[in-house]
Amino acid sequence: EVLGWQLTPRSIPPMEETVERLTSIRRASGVDANDGFLRGAGDLVIPPRTRASVLVDRSHTTNAYPVLETSGGALSTVTLTYAEALIDAKGNKGNRNDVDGRTIRGVRDVVHPDGGPHRVFQPLYWRSFRYIQLDIETGDVALVVHDLHVVFTGYPFQQRARFTSDLP
Repeated sequence: EVLGWQLTPRSIPPMEETVERLTSIRRASGVDANDGFLRGAGDLVIPPRTRASVLVDRSHTTNAYPVLETSGGALSTVTLTYAEALIDAKGNKGNRNDVDGRTIRGVRDVVHPDGGPHRVFQPLYWRSFRYIQLDIETGDVALVVHDLHVVFTGYPFQQRARFTSDLP
């Protein structure tokens, strides 16, 4: 006799996972940010006792696991906020490409680095976003961001048909 819930074979394929790079830095304050850490080819260093903000653009909305690699920064706080578009003063999204004079509102992850070398943060579940804003406040030790990339996830899609029409 079988008791309780039993595992059953899945009827759908597993979700794919593909490492992808973020596209660009749209704005930064409190730190001189270059995109080396987005390419995995350089570090973003946030000095001690600094408040910095870096807005990163993926260029399109995606579903992905963010992956953040840091060193140092004991007693720092890193907040990652995810959104498909930024909002204006009235709370409207408007054009998703616009970032000037707009703020981010969305799901957030808060990371408190322990100060060790090459620590990696990746949430257990994916996020849906176009923009990621890093808001960083350091303590007495500089924080080094080595890398920020994403792991795209989604069910495999095979296009099996197409429809076109000359009607508007």
